[in-house]
Amino acid sequence: MARLSGRVVAVTGAGSGIGAALAGELAREGAVLALSDVREEALAVVAGRLREAGAQVHDMVVDVGEADAVLSWATAVDRTLGPVSLLYNNAGMTVYGAFEEHSLEDFDAVLRVNLHGVLHGCRAFLPQLRRSAPSMVVNISSLFGLIGVPGQTAYCTSKYAVRGFSDALREELRGSGVSVLCVHPGGVATNIVRDARLASGLAEERSPLPRVVRMFERHGMAPAEAARRIVRASLRGRSRLVITREAHAFDVLGRMSPVGGLRMAARLIDRLGGGGRQGSG
Repeated sequence: MARLSGRVVAVTGAGSGIGAALAGELAREGAVLALSDVREEALAVVAGRLREAGAQVHDMVVDVGEADAVLSWATAVDRTLGPVSLLYNNAGMTVYGAFEEHSLEDFDAVLRVNLHGVLHGCRAFLPQLRRSAPSMVVNISSLFGLIGVPGQTAYCTSKYAVRGFSDALREELRGSGVSVLCVHPGGVATNIVRDARLASGLAEERSPLPRVVRMFERHGMAPAEAARRIVRASLRGRSRLVITREAHAFDVLGRMSPVGGLRMAARLIDRLGGGGRQGSG
């Protein structure tokens, strides 16, 4: 039985990776889909494929870093489909390099999408979520919202902030009928690494990106499996979800030893290629 039959669900960053996989999983659950992405062609491909499979889809090109654009999208969705009852704030990006290699523009670019995109989504859709309660906000943080990793200062900053915001918002909304789930995926084989930018001060020949891409392609969880777990957790009313074995291991390690454990986890990820110490080759 389709558990979301007729319910309107919004997903940001739906053009690829976890976002596209979420759209597919939600369609199988009978949801009416409101999809957005900043990449018009990628979004059109996903939306077209879902329509061919019989899903009802409203798609719109949206830059989640622009508050007015997100509000316009939310208004269009409400007018066309009705109020959203599930919001998946999934859009994300990263810039690789040490903090001192980042320009302020590099740092702001990551915060603009990863953090402000979440804030804009929640602000734009919360009135609808209140009207359609019981409802839920699902914010996608990261393993790097649980541990700090060299070469990922901007990304870690944004994802720790999403975690803190989600925890605070959950308490503010307690009793309102709107719940909040914060998701911490580990290595998932998406395009976020392949599409990553290098920090302005990092020379291309010193980039860790090629080995990071290889690591994700070889060992990353399939986006479809990540999406299945996220949708299942949201339907069960969970508040927190950690995905992938390494994310669970590092989460436990960090709880057991907040300083030493996190340092060990960060060093291991750096050696595997997921980070990037300043001056590394």
